[in-house]
Amino acid sequence: MHFSFESNFGPPICDRAIFAVDDDQVDRAFVLQALREAGVKNPCRFFSNGDKMIDALFSVLKGAPPPLLCFLDLTSPGMCGLDVLRWIRLQDRLAGMSVVMLSAEDDAASLADALRYGAQCCAKKFPEAGQLREMLVEAEKFSTAASGQGAGFNLPCNLLRTAQAS
Repeated sequence: MHFSFESNFGPPICDRAIFAVDDDQVDRAFVLQALREAGVKNPCRFFSNGDKMIDALFSVLKGAPPPLLCFLDLTSPGMCGLDVLRWIRLQDRLAGMSVVMLSAEDDAASLADALRYGAQCCAKKFPEAGQLREMLVEAEKFSTAASGQGAGFNLPCNLLRTAQAS
């Protein structure tokens, strides 16, 4: 199910990009493969560091359609995922954009910070196809809610712990 948006939210959800930051080229390839295996058709843009993603998000601040969802590597060198998340949440134009933090480790303090700074979800590298589909559905709902049309993100805020418990 896809929603239509008012002009300030850009194109239909299926046409909105997914952004992902990871300093490891192999990890970026894994994320892309997982998205494709999950049946995600959205265009994907990958960035090797947070600075490059922020550069791309400046075009959104100037009127380009925002990405539907951003995946941020929690512990990338330089501008880490938490730094990028804090920057995103300071931009009003990006308020309807979902952010999922990805991490190979369960660092409770960093995960708590991510949720406190506004991430919708924290997930273990690399989410399974079903989890990715759920994240996209929830990102669609979150984006719709930000446009004043629906409900918010409704997944457990920490899939990392959920995945480890099973």
